[in-house]
Amino acid sequence: MAANDLVSVYYWAHARCYFVEALKAQGVNPNQLPTKPPDKARRPLKALTFIRHLYAIEARLRDRPPDERQMRSQTESVPVLNDCRAWLDSLLPKVLPESPLDRD
Repeated sequence: MAANDLVSVYYWAHARCYFVEALKAQGVNPNQLPTKPPDKARRPLKALTFIRHLYAIEARLRDRPPDERQMRSQTESVPVLNDCRAWLDSLLPKVLPESPLDRD
């Protein structure tokens, strides 16, 4: 592989599955969200919002040249990732590792 080749790793697809499963465990259909989701769904929905934002960035950059794509991906994605990390860190003392994120 040449140094300029980009490889998509799709790791967010794996993380996304955990949050979708958390919604299902709480009785919420991730494919048919109610207009006003229950409070217990707010955490998985927030996580999915971060992931959708990252997907949107990558979709916008898909047809850009590799160098521009890498630079803009870093510029646009890193703030979203930082916000996601801060949010996840804030949940650590509130959520048991085995829970579907529904504990306050």
